[in-house]
Amino acid sequence: RWRGAAWAQIVAVCRHRPPTAPQSALRLPAGERPGYPLVTPNPAWCVAALGGLSYVTALGFAPAALPPPLAALGAAAVAQSTAASIASVAWAVHVLEGAVAAALVARGGGDAAAAAWWGASAVLFGFPALLMAKASVEDGQ
Repeated sequence: RWRGAAWAQIVAVCRHRPPTAPQSALRLPAGERPGYPLVTPNPAWCVAALGGLSYVTALGFAPAALPPPLAALGAAAVAQSTAASIASVAWAVHVLEGAVAAALVARGGGDAAAAAWWGASAVLFGFPALLMAKASVEDGQ
């Protein structure tokens, strides 16, 4: 019982819908088709997820590309090989989340555009986008 309420809380926190979103071909009202509306997680989450993935990837594979203070901070925290391993696992998990989100929307009756949107969104933003894809399919049925 608490688990369902916890998932609902997580989805509510991760979901971000602009208050006055214009209607367009890519943003349909909820309930019209599975996989829609096409939204993104909270912008703060998007910045944190992409920033973290970018930083760990650069730290592991191209530390010279980072500004010296950030490179020194990362080098003091973890070895380059460890950062490369963490980045590889993180990207693998995000790609898996994207594949699951795209398959979930496609199996739920969403069209190819919705499946591609949710797959790419989950690759870039992670688990909140996967939860939102699941909710959009459930809302559309």
